[in-house]
Amino acid sequence: DAIALVEYLDGADFLAACEWLTGYPPPRGEGTRASAEELAAREAERRSREDRQRQDAETYREAERQRLYRQWKGLRPILGTGAEVYLREIRGLDIPAGAHLRFARDLPYYHGKHMVDGRERHRVVHSGPALVAATTLGNGHFAGLHFTWLDLNAPKGRPVLVCPETGEILPPKKVRGQQQGARIVLVPGGAEPCGMASGEGIESTLS
Repeated sequence: DAIALVEYLDGADFLAACEWLTGYPPPRGEGTRASAEELAAREAERRSREDRQRQDAETYREAERQRLYRQWKGLRPILGTGAEVYLREIRGLDIPAGAHLRFARDLPYYHGKHMVDGRERHRVVHSGPALVAATTLGNGHFAGLHFTWLDLNAPKGRPVLVCPETGEILPPKKVRGQQQGARIVLVPGGAEPCGMASGEGIESTLS
């Protein structure tokens, strides 16, 4: 509330905060307020803490990006896989030569967490084949992976995934890695591209 806000910003106790807000002196004695030096020290500590948090987050993001890149390099092209069957036969799409798409034979789908042997673990609610695309930033650097889980026996070629706790239907697509500013380049345009086709979703853009 307003009193707590003044307490936080000014380093004031309850009485001093009320005095600042109302303009009336405390009825029983004076309130206390942090000095300018104390406030400056607190601000410096806050900035230092935020810098450490940013550095930790950046370290985690880079480690995750490298893990995803190793995963991408270990996947096979989609020709002759279930991903090709999904795109050609179920979705009726042509696959351009050189398309940056790959296939994972058995990929876990994580949703939520649970306790295993006293430790919190990500819960696997499904595992199966998936179409995988790399996401990149505007400078061409690898950013992460886009996954589409497949079920070739389903009408649209995608499984029905259900949260075991709530019963909600989960999306059969996920993105890992940096998402802001990232895109999927299905077919590189070369040094002098003559045009570009873009859209929302791999299947829509391929069509």
